[in-house]
Amino acid sequence: FKQKTAYEISTRDWSSDVCSSDLRQKTSDRSKVMTGTGKKHFTGGCLCEAVTFEVNGTLREIIACHCGQCRKTSGNFLAATNCANDALTLLNDRGLAWFKSSGKAERGFCKECGSVLFWRAFGGDEISISAGAFNGETGLSIREHIYVADKPDWYDITDGKPQKPVWD
Repeated sequence: FKQKTAYEISTRDWSSDVCSSDLRQKTSDRSKVMTGTGKKHFTGGCLCEAVTFEVNGTLREIIACHCGQCRKTSGNFLAATNCANDALTLLNDRGLAWFKSSGKAERGFCKECGSVLFWRAFGGDEISISAGAFNGETGLSIREHIYVADKPDWYDITDGKPQKPVWD
């Protein structure tokens, strides 16, 4: 992903911004899961605005992950979209920290307010973004639920979307 200079950030016209989100996805499945909104520009960030970003590109529909790691980092299941790495630009990364959550991936969060923001596989060409981190309406919806075998017993999934016991 790219990072803008302070001049580029301060001269940006924020009046027309619209935002959106997306989680990890396999490249071979990309064409059948992208949003049909036609929107190509989205903004977002953390609660305290120590991390802000924009996405200039297409977002995947939301995947709800019920794995133990997502539950531990978010307090519930994690709803996320994704985009190509080069479509994400960090406008402010003062609060951004990364945690190596496994031998395959790391999670980005705000070290100032604790907001869960990103997930990325090492060497991957896409980055997942928490759906709740986007500003405004996204036009996205949940596509499916993954790792439902790891779901806790205190909630049910009743939206009728596909449920996968693991991520395949």
